[in-house]
Amino acid sequence: MRAHRGRIDRGVSPVIGVILMVAVTVLLAAVVGTFVMNMDMPENQPPSASWDISEGTDAVIIEHDGGESASAEELVAVVSYTGTSISNDRITFTDGGYSAGDKITATDSFTIYFTGSSGPPSISTGESINDVKEVRLIWESSTSTQTQPLTTWEN
Repeated sequence: MRAHRGRIDRGVSPVIGVILMVAVTVLLAAVVGTFVMNMDMPENQPPSASWDISEGTDAVIIEHDGGESASAEELVAVVSYTGTSISNDRITFTDGGYSAGDKITATDSFTIYFTGSSGPPSISTGESINDVKEVRLIWESSTSTQTQPLTTWEN
């Protein structure tokens, strides 16, 4: 028998091939895993709609002017006052006559009366409209903490 001097390179090619295939598989799995983990689930988004807030007789009328419908439980009017002990009044549409499952669609309205009221969908605050600084309509997600202002009326 003869002893071989130096290195024997036989059998190295299949081992390198297997190592490369495992490395490619691991790299591909990492890329796919990263892609899948970074995919965001669609969040509850505010309705794409047009809103109008106008002044009535000692009242403010919030009206849906068109676009997507909105869930009544996700709509909040924040009334800011000046010159009273109340700084902000948070009024939900479900406080004033709409039910939690109701959809607010084009031409639907919600009235905030500052003295007296005229029936649903409305609410009376007992304050004077002269003390109102602004009314902001805000969308609040029912499934997350996400909020978005929709429109503002200033007195």
